[in-house]
Amino acid sequence: MNRTSPLKTQRPLPHGGQRPSRPPKNPLNPHAAPITLAPSPPHAETPAMPTTLPPTSPLLRLAANVAAVPVLRQSAPLASEVRRAVVQYQPTALIVDLPQVIGQEICLAVEQLPRIHMIAWRLRGTRAARAVCTDPSDPRIEAIRLALEHGLRVHFVDVAEAGEGTALPRVPDDCAAEGLGAAAFAALYWAAARPEITKRHRILAGRIGRLAARQPDQRYLVVAGLDESAALRHLFAQGAPETQPGAEEPVLLDIESQPLLHEHLPLVLGEIPFAVHLMEQWRAQASPEEPYPMDLILTGLLNIAAEQYRDEYDEEVSLTEWRTLSQFARNLAIERGRLRPGLYELVTAAKGCVDDDFGAIVLELASRYPANEQDDDDPAAHDPSRHRSLNLYVDFGDGFSRADPAYPLYPVSETTFSFRHRRPNQTQRRQWQEEFADSFFFGGGICSWPPEDERIEAFFTHLRKRALAQIGDAHTIVEEARGSLQDGLDMRETARNWHKKKLYVRRERRPPGAVGPVALIWHDFPLATPDLWRTTLYAENSNESDIAIFCAPLGQEMAGPQISRTEYHGILSVFPARGIPDVWSAAALYPWGTCARVLIAAGIYLCTEKFMAIVAPEPPDGELKALARERGVGLIYIPLSSFSRKTLKRLRTVHILASHQARSWARDYIEG
Repeated sequence: MNRTSPLKTQRPLPHGGQRPSRPPKNPLNPHAAPITLAPSPPHAETPAMPTTLPPTSPLLRLAANVAAVPVLRQSAPLASEVRRAVVQYQPTALIVDLPQVIGQEICLAVEQLPRIHMIAWRLRGTRAARAVCTDPSDPRIEAIRLALEHGLRVHFVDVAEAGEGTALPRVPDDCAAEGLGAAAFAALYWAAARPEITKRHRILAGRIGRLAARQPDQRYLVVAGLDESAALRHLFAQGAPETQPGAEEPVLLDIESQPLLHEHLPLVLGEIPFAVHLMEQWRAQASPEEPYPMDLILTGLLNIAAEQYRDEYDEEVSLTEWRTLSQFARNLAIERGRLRPGLYELVTAAKGCVDDDFGAIVLELASRYPANEQDDDDPAAHDPSRHRSLNLYVDFGDGFSRADPAYPLYPVSETTFSFRHRRPNQTQRRQWQEEFADSFFFGGGICSWPPEDERIEAFFTHLRKRALAQIGDAHTIVEEARGSLQDGLDMRETARNWHKKKLYVRRERRPPGAVGPVALIWHDFPLATPDLWRTTLYAENSNESDIAIFCAPLGQEMAGPQISRTEYHGILSVFPARGIPDVWSAAALYPWGTCARVLIAAGIYLCTEKFMAIVAPEPPDGELKALARERGVGLIYIPLSSFSRKTLKRLRTVHILASHQARSWARDYIEG
């Protein structure tokens, strides 16, 4: 194979430069503009590059028929600059500073995107392996992809030992390139860094110079790093560069291309893995002149996480929480020297501004890249919180060898996040479900978790006091002060009659009775609904009440061995406990039709006090009110919306233990 021969795609763009239109596939870019990129027709006169460029142009002039785009590896903003440069310059060929010896393999791997591959190789006489990954957010990969999609030639001009001895450039956040343009961004770096010219740079310049001199009617676009672009600009300014002696490529011993394991993607991708997945969806229906909308993509990631959060926990992220999350993530990114939040900032903000459950969902979703997910029987391999090896390995047929990146990558650091509710992997879940079912079936004696009992009983006590206070307001008399302040000054009436120079006081009368049963309803379901767990639980001490509940099925979500996590849909508390009958087996209650109405009707029948409190999204209907009047029970309705969402969520979550023995280890799995 002639290592300087161009590679050409079998999918040229239609004559005239217009790519076939296709409907949008993703709402991330609803305003896709028509594509204008087109290679020049054969033997057409090549327009000269304009002598002046826009202030934010991504292009850097090297020669009459050669322009360059200075880029950084693993940078989506500079990948957008490559897209813009190709549209602006309309090249007939692209030149990329990747090794010549693996050019064919890179093109084959790029054609298989969005599945990400690793191309690894080793030279004759060595055991060390080098690797390059087809990261979709890398500007060089984007350049190759555009060339293959639109029938342009692509040349690889770098040496096999490309990254040896090179250092990672210390540059500001690459988001600045979105407003400055690639050329201006690079100029600021060159003014501060003053990169040196090496033998490798002279080889690159010589190979590019030979291509430009051999076909002067072609228009070449070079995609190279910041240091490489600075050296090329200097060498081309001195005249036509010459290939340095010793530029012959060594002979490859082995070369291997393989899909990257899903767990290794965070090590090599420049962006959040799921953000790269959304980039791929956006790119499928966008035109090349449109930059990657990274802010919109991160917003889309959080929106998908919020939908999953709503589906799993029946909770919404409020507008206030969205605003706080956005501001906190931005401030945290700035404090860490970034202009745009990364994975750490997003997860930290989601965990701190919403709750642990939402933070865990954001972490799990952000770590996913569907195109590279492997069919693994052990889901623990995909757990983003577990420890990973920070090395890549490749098998050339003689055992695994470590593959070092051919070019320096940005350092990866591991951070451990702790979440209050962490779901087990599938293997643990199946094992725990089987243990729970066995204990439940053989009568191990289910029971609740005492700290949660204390919390819900305290809330019922608060509800009884609040209901009495609500009755007391109806029995309060406001009158003019006549020598005594009675039960206190009534500020509203006093202010209303201030012009009369009179004081008004409150005289409270004791409510005629107490509050007995309390019904707390989140959702209602017909009695025939199959996927519900309905039962009656009895007090274990004098401080607890007898309760009748209906909730999500047991055993579906396991928090630990013999510990099932579920959520109340409705609960009836009868205090003091006196061993109430099983509400759900009482045939007289079946005509009420739904679970919530059965609980309220049972509370009315079991009420020995004057009043019953009901907390629900809607007040009780006329039939229940008629039953209460017939039984001489006053119903006190308190809207569910009058309590904070976090309070209700904390109360709604409950853990059911398959045996009393499970209480000895439950604290290790239940927090809060």
